[in-house]
Amino acid sequence: MKKVGIIGGSGFIGSYNTQKFLNEGFKVKVSTTDITKREKYEHLLSLKNAECLEIVQLDVENKQQLADFLQGCEIVIHGGTPFQLDVKDPKTELFDPTIKGTENFLEVIQNTSGIEKVVFIASVAAYNTHFPLLPENKTEDDQINESDTPFMSEQSHPYGQAKFIANQTVNKFIADNPNLNFEITSVFASWCYG
Repeated sequence: MKKVGIIGGSGFIGSYNTQKFLNEGFKVKVSTTDITKREKYEHLLSLKNAECLEIVQLDVENKQQLADFLQGCEIVIHGGTPFQLDVKDPKTELFDPTIKGTENFLEVIQNTSGIEKVVFIASVAAYNTHFPLLPENKTEDDQINESDTPFMSEQSHPYGQAKFIANQTVNKFIADNPNLNFEITSVFASWCYG
């Protein structure tokens, strides 16, 4: 039975990913930032096939915890960056877990055997930190897609800036490591609600 690790697997998008993999017969390892806060992940315990679910505490800024989490996983989905709009300290609440967590994750996966596929749950903010507003020099009549130069403004919300920088980190990692033993895919959600 294959194992998937889902960093942030109890969040909104992560919960759906967790259910999908459980339904498809995978063993699923899900991270939570604080195992004592059962209310953050207890909804997963009632999912179909939850007997194949393991929930562990993980701080993405801790490389050893990341290495331990990744052991035995063939697929890893990294969606464990904060979605937080009410921010008091952008560095500790958004930039460190999002950017440093991504840097640490990329370093650790290089030294972890058995990984076949990595999926990053990114954000449309990785292309335009002004979203849903248009980037500078664009009008409502312009089409915007992934071939456009990504746009970041330091006046944008820190969440958008953190996601932008983290995505640039992933892109640089791919460019610097063209012969990886695993595939990397990023998904850029524009809006999630439910």
